[in-house]
Amino acid sequence: MHWVLDVTLRCDPAEETSAWERAPRGEDACRIRTGHAPENIALLKRWSINLLNQETSFKRSIRQKARRVSMDKGYLIQVLAASIPLQSNLSNS
Repeated sequence: MHWVLDVTLRCDPAEETSAWERAPRGEDACRIRTGHAPENIALLKRWSINLLNQETSFKRSIRQKARRVSMDKGYLIQVLAASIPLQSNLSNS
């Protein structure tokens, strides 16, 4: 999971312009270090990767799915809907 977080949530190399910006990104370079923030951000990152894994209509990498979610509200709704279990038993009662 750590490798997935580093590879998926890092900056795009094409956007880098200076030597400082070519430093490692992702979990290893995260600068959130005080209070409960590191745990909260780590939880949100793992949760988002799990949501993207559950959505199966767009057969691409997690990174490509994350980029599409950031640009397409309809796909965001689709990813969130894929995480909600169908509960047909509630509708029948």
